[in-house]
Amino acid sequence: MPKGFLFYGQPPVEMRDNDFGFPSLLNAQARTYKEAQQVAKILEEQHGCTELEIKVFELDGTLPDFAGAVTA
Repeated sequence: MPKGFLFYGQPPVEMRDNDFGFPSLLNAQARTYKEAQQVAKILEEQHGCTELEIKVFELDGTLPDFAGAVTA
């Protein structure tokens, strides 16, 4: 079954849309967990994102529970 990857963390300061320090969802695509780790590294090193986490969810034909993925 295919998997989806959700990147969750702090974007660079100039791109943050809130001043409360809450992490944001970051939009990026990856096909495998290894590729997701590479994307996270690029987001950190080249774009200044911090506190990144990668959440994995199954793409089984139903809509993913994004809120549940973030809080899990």
